[in-house]
Amino acid sequence: MAVFLHVTERDAYEARLTKDVDVAIERRDIDKIASVAEAFGFRYCHATGVDMLVNVNAPKAASAVHFVFIREKVRPDYLEPVPDFSEAKTTGAGYLLAPVLDLVRMKLTSFRLRDKVHIKDLDVVGLITPEVEVNPIGTVAPTTTAAQNRRAIVASARLFANVKLQLPSAAIAGHGPKLQHAGFGHHRFERYRYEFTGVAVRR
Repeated sequence: MAVFLHVTERDAYEARLTKDVDVAIERRDIDKIASVAEAFGFRYCHATGVDMLVNVNAPKAASAVHFVFIREKVRPDYLEPVPDFSEAKTTGAGYLLAPVLDLVRMKLTSFRLRDKVHIKDLDVVGLITPEVEVNPIGTVAPTTTAAQNRRAIVASARLFANVKLQLPSAAIAGHGPKLQHAGFGHHRFERYRYEFTGVAVRR
């Protein structure tokens, strides 16, 4: 959600939502948050090692609010813990968001497909600045191979953002290229179908 709102501030046409939302909190505040959330139709539950708030009318983990805890690693093999609270960025609508640098560090740490796409979105609207690129991994030593691998996605996002598809002009009537279904019908792509809305052709 934070990436979506950051990108929307720059260019709403480049923003995309995911089905679930991750919220960074203090672990000690989980009971208070769960209690307040009940008034808004959410119920706290812990399943498969994940703390979350689910809609009482449609309790699905895939569309839940997932909690991650500051100063703790989401998974033991992650390079870094979730960053501590820092000065928030206030949007024009009054929302308080984690700063881009913190978001990039979390995205490079989890490094899922959706995280790579989010970094690309941030870069397209100019939010991946040279300052962000200098040390996106924070406390990890610059010589760490894993850190270098994850830094590479910041640079590759810029390259990916500038790639354009150019179709050959039809020199002879009737010989133009015929565009057909892309064939991305495999079930492994289906889970990301909402995240990639509009990514294929925009202009």
